[in-house]
Amino acid sequence: MIERWNEVVKPDDLVYNLGDLFCCSLKHKVDYAIEIIQQLNGEIILVPGNHDYDYSLNIYRSEGIQVIDDIYLIVNDVLMSHYPRRVINTPRYKDSYRIVSIKEKLKKVYKKHGCKYHFYGHSHNYPARKKNELNVCCNLHDYYPLKMEKLLD
Repeated sequence: MIERWNEVVKPDDLVYNLGDLFCCSLKHKVDYAIEIIQQLNGEIILVPGNHDYDYSLNIYRSEGIQVIDDIYLIVNDVLMSHYPRRVINTPRYKDSYRIVSIKEKLKKVYKKHGCKYHFYGHSHNYPARKKNELNVCCNLHDYYPLKMEKLLD
């Protein structure tokens, strides 16, 4: 993954990571995470996901990653978030109330800011269903980062 990242991302590139930078607990893997982060090209801006815990965010910040303090970021007319606006609420989610409130907030933000696109992660193996949405999770893109300018063409 490091090779694929650096093949696409150059040292001066700006990278928007939409959460779950490491999709695992870092409590016992701090050195491993730091070793990987230090090898990645680009300036990373992270919209935290559900696997980015407080102690993980502190590690990321200490390694120069800018962590957004909200569940979304708007760049031009693109809403970027970890969660899609269509998060399915099912009883199996321990935090289904929180997920419903996130979904509603993202819908309002998208409309309020007149966004044309929504890029998200979270649904690791499920492509977007609408033409103006894109699941940018690396699982769906052969573990390569995506260039924003190509996505908006």
